[in-house]
Amino acid sequence: MPKTLTGQPNEKDIMLFNLEMARERTLQMLEDVRKEFGLGPEILAWRPSERAHNIGWLIGHIGGSEWLMANRMNALVKKPPIGRADFWKNYVFGTQPAAAYPDIQQFFDGMAEVRVHVKDVLRSSSYSLLDTPVMTEPTFGTWTVRFVFQMMPMHESFHAGEIRFIHKYLLTQK
Repeated sequence: MPKTLTGQPNEKDIMLFNLEMARERTLQMLEDVRKEFGLGPEILAWRPSERAHNIGWLIGHIGGSEWLMANRMNALVKKPPIGRADFWKNYVFGTQPAAAYPDIQQFFDGMAEVRVHVKDVLRSSSYSLLDTPVMTEPTFGTWTVRFVFQMMPMHESFHAGEIRFIHKYLLTQK
């Protein structure tokens, strides 16, 4: 993935670039945790407090939220839904951290699969799709496709920061 945009990037190029930069950051933070502690079941389920998220939920929530938005966008362009609903539904909005998580590779594979669909919808759609409503929610009101693509990198980066916090906290406990 290029570290900078070249030429005359359009709005879609910038959106895709921001998504990839956020994902790169998330994967780097997970790699940092893996180097020190591994990414086994104990680390995925560990929480610094009862009110905190754990790494397993954070990874699932990043992927699950993107999965949910990708399926809503697929519906707009008449594409079939992306699979793994039984997996991702455990991590979308309003879910809570679990006591145990599947193998980390399932998260990575699922996130990669969802990202392919997200990129495809954005690349193959007309610019008019960007102003199409995808959902309405109480805090932000109506979300358009453009708003979703602006929020996804921020959302992922926010939760990647939580992964970094957990990593730093674990380092103090060594």
